[in-house]
Amino acid sequence: MTRAMNAVNSEYVATVIESVMRLAHRGAFLVGTYLTKIGAVPKSLKRRQPVMPPVEMALGLAAILQIWLWERAGLRPYIHIVDLPTAQEAMADFWKADSKDQADYLRSKSGSRLLQQVVGAFLSHCALSAPEELGVDLAINGPLDESMLEAFADFVWQHRHLCQIEGLKLCLND
Repeated sequence: MTRAMNAVNSEYVATVIESVMRLAHRGAFLVGTYLTKIGAVPKSLKRRQPVMPPVEMALGLAAILQIWLWERAGLRPYIHIVDLPTAQEAMADFWKADSKDQADYLRSKSGSRLLQQVVGAFLSHCALSAPEELGVDLAINGPLDESMLEAFADFVWQHRHLCQIEGLKLCLND
């Protein structure tokens, strides 16, 4: 029995790690696209230079953009994190700190703290494999029995062609 439990635990830990890695990859993509959209990164391949924002600022932007995606998808009411700001509040704080003094923002570790909250919200409120399998985040509100969850997953999978999440385009066009 212990061996079986260890195997299940190992599989769960692997799922958590893979899910966080996918979330990080999505965050990096969002930050890169956002920086390009605001003109911090040239669009032309001929002029393209590597842009290396301070890590703390990149982490903060990734967290803010993930919160924004959740808000756009209507998931915010299902993600119950007391101190998690809205994307608008977080972005205002981000730009206020940036215009005042980057050093203060970097020392405060605000980006890291916000990203920790976002990762915690993702792990505690979202279906971990949904982004990979369905291309979306799913927030789970309250306990679901397994048969209901399986029926829902089957429904979403059968109708996946109907929804095309292009959150990034929405983000950049707003």
